[in-house]
Amino acid sequence: MRCAFNRTGQLRHAASPMNERPLLALDITDMGTDDGVDVTIRDEASGRILFETVLADPDSRTLLTFGSPETETFWQCLQTHGHVDHVRHLFLTARCRFSLLNMTISTKRIGHAEVRNVAFLRLIEDVLDELRTREPGMSVEVAVTQRNPAFADFVRYDQE
Repeated sequence: MRCAFNRTGQLRHAASPMNERPLLALDITDMGTDDGVDVTIRDEASGRILFETVLADPDSRTLLTFGSPETETFWQCLQTHGHVDHVRHLFLTARCRFSLLNMTISTKRIGHAEVRNVAFLRLIEDVLDELRTREPGMSVEVAVTQRNPAFADFVRYDQE
């Protein structure tokens, strides 16, 4: 059984020989209140960035607003590489910023961090729903992780 170890540190099974099939990676990272949400599409094989933008916050509808230049460019990039390069597989990595992704949380203790994480996860769901609508033939593998500030010196998020 062959496996591919990607830059996010996850072990994935290779469905075909390495570099035989073009793959896209969509990274959506919550950088925090002051820095916004970073959205990047890159070619998995070469690491070349094909699209990058920063959203003001997770509640931003920029990637889903009809007629927005960022929206049109984002979806055109996915569509172009899906049809021209025959990309049929997408790896979506969503990195939350603040709190742990607990399954249960008391509404009495919910704070700004949890509210922001909920908004971020809704953004991911909305992007996935739109992706299934616009590109129904593309398979998507999703990984949701926490971007823990305590490990900022250990893991260099800005160089991924």
